[in-house]
Amino acid sequence: MLKDAIDWASRPVEWTPLDQKPIGIIGASDGPWGTTRAQMHLRQILTGTNSLVMVRPEVYVERAPQYADADGNLIDKKVRERVRRYLIALAAWTRRLGR
Repeated sequence: MLKDAIDWASRPVEWTPLDQKPIGIIGASDGPWGTTRAQMHLRQILTGTNSLVMVRPEVYVERAPQYADADGNLIDKKVRERVRRYLIALAAWTRRLGR
């Protein structure tokens, strides 16, 4: 569904709301590779929209259920810190691009 949403948002090609927009990609999966593969594919797709995808830092949360409580809240301190640093970097990336 995300791929379809990006396809819709990338039209018309001459004027897409994703053009030159700062993008951050972060993910979680219940297995060892799902988010890694999904993020790589999403980066590839977003090159076609001329989006400005932040390259570093990266956050891949593999086997994510072990880091969350029954309500889905992130409870692991190390993962929370990685996400916090990621969000700070994304805010700085966005400011640097003047967006």
